[in-house]
Amino acid sequence: MRVTERNNRMKQSELMAAINAGGVFCIGTFVSGRCDTISVRDKASGQRREAHVVKEVIMTETEPAVVSRWLKDGEKAEDYKVQFKRGQKVVVRVKLSGMSGVTQLDGTLEELA
Repeated sequence: MRVTERNNRMKQSELMAAINAGGVFCIGTFVSGRCDTISVRDKASGQRREAHVVKEVIMTETEPAVVSRWLKDGEKAEDYKVQFKRGQKVVVRVKLSGMSGVTQLDGTLEELA
């Protein structure tokens, strides 16, 4: 599936079932998204290479949170298109979280239907 063709929707009942199964989620309102090209060190060769990271900002009830994820190899930053409209309710499947002035989440964003 290409990044621009995401049609993920999560219903309230699916969210509750996933939470009861032990999943970690964050619900918020979509604010903005962008894709940046950065230079990273390749673990295998030690050489520098370009990688693309998507950063999407959501607003929870109390504070903003940045949701980030890496694009797969071969996908380009120019191909990324924002999937959600400003103010749209979204849910994040959280894989990892941290704090550094703003809440940082690593996971995938889905529309909350």
